[in-house]
Amino acid sequence: MKDRIAHDHFFAATNCDRCKDPLRVRTMSKFNREVLCMSCKAAERESPGYIEADDAEVAAVRRGEYNFPGVGLTARDREFLADRLAERREREAKAHTGADAASA
Repeated sequence: MKDRIAHDHFFAATNCDRCKDPLRVRTMSKFNREVLCMSCKAAERESPGYIEADDAEVAAVRRGEYNFPGVGLTARDREFLADRLAERREREAKAHTGADAASA
């Protein structure tokens, strides 16, 4: 049942579970069952524990465990991802401010 809920959430989600932006394209986290936008996925790939999370998922699939819930996010990974999101929001704000100034 839990796997069915995760499957349904993947297809029903309209916003990224991490940044809350609307989803145009979606993918799953390697750390957990969060549905991610591609910007959050790119940040995840750079996080300190990503290689281990990816290795764990590959090993699970090789064992026939196709609904692996992930290894979870460590405090270090959470902090890294929060910093990346803050940097992204800052870039977006600057780009928006620059666009406003150019149109004035």
